[in-house]
Amino acid sequence: MDYLIATLDFIGTTAFFLAFYFAQHSYRDTRKTAGYWLMFSIGMLMAFFWGVTLTFEWVGAFPLIMDDFQPPLFAGAAVILSLSARLLYDGLVSPKA
Repeated sequence: MDYLIATLDFIGTTAFFLAFYFAQHSYRDTRKTAGYWLMFSIGMLMAFFWGVTLTFEWVGAFPLIMDDFQPPLFAGAAVILSLSARLLYDGLVSPKA
């Protein structure tokens, strides 16, 4: 059962990395919304590292160390992604129509 959860965590971690990759491409290709994409990509990178720690913990690699790294990584990713969502909600980031 632990390996099933570790596999699902690995899939989620891969999705976080792909989101980071595409956000970096959007950051490079846009000028007006580059700040938003940079913030989003940093949030995805932190979420990727959080997913790596979760996967390692479920596999059984360094569980005590991974427990110490998870809360700050999750909190950082949550704060950055919340700020990204707030920028979109307030209309501070809007592409040219």
